[in-house]
Amino acid sequence: MAEEGNNRRLSMSNDEKISRQRMWHPQYEPQAPNLSVSRVTAPSFNGSTPWEDYIVQFELISELNGWDERTRALQLAASLRGPAQAVLADLDASKRRRFESLTDALEQRFGRANQTELFRTLLRNRTRQQGESIPELAHDIQRLLSRAYPNASIEMKETLSKEFFIDAISDRDIRWKIYQSRPKTLEEAVSIAAELEAFTLSEQRKDTQKRAVVRVVSEKTEGQENKCGAIDDISKALATAMTEGFSELTKQLQKLLLVNNTNVSKEGQERRKTIKCWNCGEMGHIRRNCPSPLKYVIPAEETKKQENEEKSVL
Repeated sequence: MAEEGNNRRLSMSNDEKISRQRMWHPQYEPQAPNLSVSRVTAPSFNGSTPWEDYIVQFELISELNGWDERTRALQLAASLRGPAQAVLADLDASKRRRFESLTDALEQRFGRANQTELFRTLLRNRTRQQGESIPELAHDIQRLLSRAYPNASIEMKETLSKEFFIDAISDRDIRWKIYQSRPKTLEEAVSIAAELEAFTLSEQRKDTQKRAVVRVVSEKTEGQENKCGAIDDISKALATAMTEGFSELTKQLQKLLLVNNTNVSKEGQERRKTIKCWNCGEMGHIRRNCPSPLKYVIPAEETKKQENEEKSVL
């Protein structure tokens, strides 16, 4: 009985060893299920997306579809577009069908190790775009930083991402207030920037409403002032017209009086020519103005009569 138990243990251990060897041997590699009904197509690659992210997704799709190495190489070559497609022309015909050779060539062309300087330049020149939100800017800063400094420590990446994020803020006042707040992490800087931007937008809306109210009031006031100004202009015009009319009337009256006085003077001179002096008997003057000495005394009645005649002439 003991020997039978030992034989069973030996046979089980041998079976386990054989099963384990089959599990790790390439000949006994488990095949992927047949998913021909629902094949997944690999996305195209043109070099604009990170190569590391793309190749991870491609390998998962390859495993899901059950592709072998040759099929993977052909599928990868068929998915290349633009600058990535030009890599195929630099490879030999045999290497184009080898998955490892093709991925090595794409890694050298689009891998992070060969593009750190490019991403560092993009990171230094990164500014917030119009319509871009604060969280979107922070996410893109982190994406560029991971490619520009792939070997940096977590603490260094946190510090650099915070500094580059603050520098990317275009509003000078918000940027200065973030610096004054002294955030320790990128998350704190994003939170402060979002609060400041919300406050600024709220104040701008209030200012816009105030300006609208002031504009309406000023328009009404200007309308009233324009009405009052029109009335004042009419009054001034009437006053000016009346003043000019009175001046013109005064001038006309003065002219009439001057003409009248001239006519009266002429008539008096003509009438004086017909006056006879009672002293000397000559024409043109009266006895009171007579240059000759008085010849005789005229009675009072005659004197009074002659004075009345003189008054009528004058």
